[in-house]
Amino acid sequence: MLTAKVDIETKYEGIETGADDFIPKPFERNYLILRIKNLLESREKMRKKFQKSHVLESAEITVTSVDEKFLSLLMEEIEAGISNAEFSINTLESKLAMSHAKFYRKIKSLTGQSAQELLQSMRMKRAHQLLSKNKGMRIAEVAFMVGFTNPKYFSKCFKEVYGYPPSKLLK
Repeated sequence: MLTAKVDIETKYEGIETGADDFIPKPFERNYLILRIKNLLESREKMRKKFQKSHVLESAEITVTSVDEKFLSLLMEEIEAGISNAEFSINTLESKLAMSHAKFYRKIKSLTGQSAQELLQSMRMKRAHQLLSKNKGMRIAEVAFMVGFTNPKYFSKCFKEVYGYPPSKLLK
């Protein structure tokens, strides 16, 4: 946030609404460029970490920045609603009090995926986890547990993601 307002209330309000930094005018050009460079590098590191990690274990996320707090809250909401077939991106946007455009941009910038891709990925990871740990479960049961209403469609999606049908994990 680059602003001429320097009072402490404005500074707090800016940071609380999601600004990564608060730089009052007049500002030094080199400092601004350095801050932007550091923020972009930090976002890229977070994106790579997020894409490599097992997101379903959100309790392990250490909340230290606004973006990490957002990701932690996002994962909590996804985990709470993942088994509900009616749970959608619109539900997430509503729960996080964000417009569709802002939500899409935030998710894309942090994860490199669209919100729909992220939700589908989370459902598939949870299904894989359930099938791997519970050999006695039926595929239809797992499909319903991760928010699918059609077990055949679930199997098709699973095979597209992992390259093999979910029945392979039960053997």
